[in-house]
Amino acid sequence: MADGMRRLSIPLKKGKNEQKPIREVQIANEENWQKIHWTTIASAYSNAPYFEHYEHHFQPFYIKKFELLFDFNLELLKTAMKILDLNNHPKLTSSYQKETTEDLTDFRNQINPRRFEKNDDPNFKAMKYAQVFEEKNGFIPNLSILDLIFCTGPQAPYYLENSVTV
Repeated sequence: MADGMRRLSIPLKKGKNEQKPIREVQIANEENWQKIHWTTIASAYSNAPYFEHYEHHFQPFYIKKFELLFDFNLELLKTAMKILDLNNHPKLTSSYQKETTEDLTDFRNQINPRRFEKNDDPNFKAMKYAQVFEEKNGFIPNLSILDLIFCTGPQAPYYLENSVTV
């Protein structure tokens, strides 16, 4: 956004810090978070080159009421993967796996939204592309998949592919 990054977090019902299984974490739909989120997204990206081409894929997530955070996140992930023409499908476990096997990459602790922190992935270096507010804020790598899609459109898969360093 013109005045800097905005963190959009979904409010959760009581129990979010009670070590509930991720598939049981409920969204607090009593709050008007969806309207606020979509207004913020539309305000930030309405001038992006491909916003009008892709907004119809994302706006329903800010209208439909999801009860569970897991369902919202999984459907949003599937939508982004479809737009990016990624044929991988998320592999879900039926129970919590404390350790992962060698053939899986564990991304569970890669991002900490509270502190805008992330652990660097040595196999990924975001390729620069034109962002809406780059002139004011400079290029911000790994901002969001919405940023990549709204700013690069059908070229988004190219940018992702060329950001992988292995």
